[in-house]
Amino acid sequence: MRWLKDRGFRPTGFERSEGLAALARVHSGCPVLKGDFEVYDFSGMDVDAILLVAALVHVPHDRFSKILSNIVQALKPGGYALITLKEGQQNTEVSADRIFYRWRDEYLRKVFLKLKLTVVDFSGQVSKIREKDVWLGYVLGQQLIIKTWPQVFHNFCVTKLISRSALIWMTGLR
Repeated sequence: MRWLKDRGFRPTGFERSEGLAALARVHSGCPVLKGDFEVYDFSGMDVDAILLVAALVHVPHDRFSKILSNIVQALKPGGYALITLKEGQQNTEVSADRIFYRWRDEYLRKVFLKLKLTVVDFSGQVSKIREKDVWLGYVLGQQLIIKTWPQVFHNFCVTKLISRSALIWMTGLR
């Protein structure tokens, strides 16, 4: 969040743990809301972009659609969400209460379609930390008629980045 703030954006964090939320406030100088993705009411928010970088890795498949639907309520019309998740079929259990859920691209695209989210951009990237991990990255927009990728990119840069509209940075869910 600090990086975004230093570049003129107005990010707001979101964290389930009060201790981690306090730490994020101190280190970023940004507001951080405390809450749970599953029950927090995002419908009253009005943000241009949501960044969910590894924020939903602990969400079980059967709750993912409902949680993502709840979160994207915060988007303004024409807003974007960036989401990254680990690819794979086998979930990884670190401890009894900490599981990393892995995802298949085909499954996620069906969820996005059901939620009326368009995949504007996609990437699959090998982790720089663990070569056996592949991260799936999606830029999602509310379903629009998209003519060309350059037009979307231009609109995003001109409208969202130059205007320095508010962003929300969401992290952490178990």
